[in-house]
Amino acid sequence: FFSTSCGSPAAVARSGAMGVASGEDSDAAVCRICFDGSSDAQEEADGQEALIAPCACVGTSQWVHKTCLMRWQREVWDDRARVCQVCQAPFSIQPSSVRPSILQTTSTNPIYDRTVSQRLPWQLAQDLLALMRPGNGILQTPMQADRSRVVASQLCRRLGDSDDNENPLAAVVQAILQARQQHWTRGVFCILHRVPGGAVDGSDTIVAANLCRETQTRVPATVHLLTRLGVPGRILSGGPCGTNHPLCVLAMWPTVPGMAFPEPPENVFQLAEGSFLRDEDDDTPEPSMFVGEVAHIGPWIMEHCFPDAATADQNDDNADADTETGTAGRGAEEEAREGDESVRQAGAGEGAERDDEGCEEGNAGGTGEGGAREAREEEGDGGPRLGRVGEGSVVQSDEHTCPFRLQALWIIGYAVWSSQQLLSEVARGNWGLSHTRWQDVMEKDSELWHRMWRESTPLHSSEDSEGD
Repeated sequence: FFSTSCGSPAAVARSGAMGVASGEDSDAAVCRICFDGSSDAQEEADGQEALIAPCACVGTSQWVHKTCLMRWQREVWDDRARVCQVCQAPFSIQPSSVRPSILQTTSTNPIYDRTVSQRLPWQLAQDLLALMRPGNGILQTPMQADRSRVVASQLCRRLGDSDDNENPLAAVVQAILQARQQHWTRGVFCILHRVPGGAVDGSDTIVAANLCRETQTRVPATVHLLTRLGVPGRILSGGPCGTNHPLCVLAMWPTVPGMAFPEPPENVFQLAEGSFLRDEDDDTPEPSMFVGEVAHIGPWIMEHCFPDAATADQNDDNADADTETGTAGRGAEEEAREGDESVRQAGAGEGAERDDEGCEEGNAGGTGEGGAREAREEEGDGGPRLGRVGEGSVVQSDEHTCPFRLQALWIIGYAVWSSQQLLSEVARGNWGLSHTRWQDVMEKDSELWHRMWRESTPLHSSEDSEGD
């Protein structure tokens, strides 16, 4: 995000007033982020976005689309997002004070044949685009699943038949193909978020996670804490992207009819409100579902569902610190009074041993002090591990009760498409799109891919719709 010129001191003083490109200015004006052309009042009335001047830069580099600027501010979210790095004037549009979610800032620059989607009938293309909304599913077609297995098998066979029986290339290619198949083959991806205009090709960014691949990878300490408090959940390997930003899909049911849900923060989003499919004989209440990063949704859950647990957690920290301080103080007094060097050495050895133990427990239970504390409370079982914790109607632990029933998906990684890229891949017969039930998203089903192709009739371009 660069500019090539900046304004005079008077222009800097006037930078709080935001200009709009019009008249002669709009003839040569382009957005300094996307480099798209200018937009005067008439073009804005026709649905095109106007160019604005949010800082004191002058010339053609002063113009930018408001949506481009706001998207860039979300992506950097630091001092550069608040002050122009060229003219040093504050932007007239300031970013949110809440750190944006990776769901909001993810983009993609896909490489695909943009003419392929033109093969689709117009109405089918419109119906497919309408299905690209949070909560709906993206399913690999049976034809593509079979084709992927055949291609992988043939390639591995050719490499294995080479003269060199210990061909290292064969092992590398086979490992890559296996990893790719694990992510995509017979995958059912739930759309988590859609960013309008977020892709480089100008279409929307689609962020989705695979519901069919469970894992036991390490997760943040927040996950362990909520598991100990009784929140049932599964860990999923959602896709190859963003594995350092764990996500959470949270389902919430009120334990008292009419109970209001807490308002989520700006970086936590409601998922598919009221749009899930329901079976005719299904009388179970539909949950309200939310999605966000674990780093954002975890504190929100603790604040509104387990406030007493969060307070007790902090009190435990303080009590541990006071105990250690008191013990150290008494030890020092005894050493000074008795002058016994062996006592001092024993105390030091005990403290070092305790420190080492805390470090080991922290590594087993998570990261930082929270992970060490959680591991200590597990009474030496090697640290908490997240699995499927049960299906209690009310989430509770021995000491803390939540006013809602909760169920979680902890997601490591995700997949990203642009909406036009996905439309092109549907046209090639690789994927289909379908509505889902909330149970499809939240509950474990080893036959999910087969069942959805049999029962949900995903919308796709191929006549091969029968899962084997």
